[in-house]
Amino acid sequence: MLGAPTAHAREEVMRSTQYQRINTPLILEQIPALLWVADTNLTITFVQGHILKTLGLTPEGVVGTTVPEYFPVEPTSTPFATHLRALQGDPGSYVATFKERTLRAYVEPLRNPNGAITGCIGIALDITEQKRLEEQRERLIADLRNALTHIKTLRGLLPICAACKKIRDNHGYWKQIEEYISDHSDAKFSHGICPECRQKLYPKWSSSA
Repeated sequence: MLGAPTAHAREEVMRSTQYQRINTPLILEQIPALLWVADTNLTITFVQGHILKTLGLTPEGVVGTTVPEYFPVEPTSTPFATHLRALQGDPGSYVATFKERTLRAYVEPLRNPNGAITGCIGIALDITEQKRLEEQRERLIADLRNALTHIKTLRGLLPICAACKKIRDNHGYWKQIEEYISDHSDAKFSHGICPECRQKLYPKWSSSA
């Protein structure tokens, strides 16, 4: 048979219980999230979390207020509707902006030991910086796509005159090769003269082979 707990064991249990009682509020206060509990009337009965300070709120100032005081109560208001669904037993989530901070929240029904719903419990994370980076990435992608639409390329078979070397465009007009390439690419031309043409056109100026 197992013996009764020793005095040392009882002392350890008491010390652990005391530690949890002292430190649990401190942990909840510093947790990098927002925790809250609301009753069936959506009156907030508990709130903690480091995000409170970010939002300029205090537990004393929030407890006793109601969820509709922080979010619109219109049917299209996702935060309010999510809390109502949680009271019906349907958990949900939403993203909302409050005091210029973007929060991603999750709301669950709160049940007593018998399983009856007595309210709802929620947790929210501050995703302001994450959203800013996502928007920055989307803007960068949009800028890249916009830049790609302005990049001109030459593709396919080009009809070119065997004699004068003009190119026929899609409208049937014959253009100088420089003009055509400039219209369909970002290439620029600087004119010179090759040795063979210089010999043919200006034999007096060309050196003898």
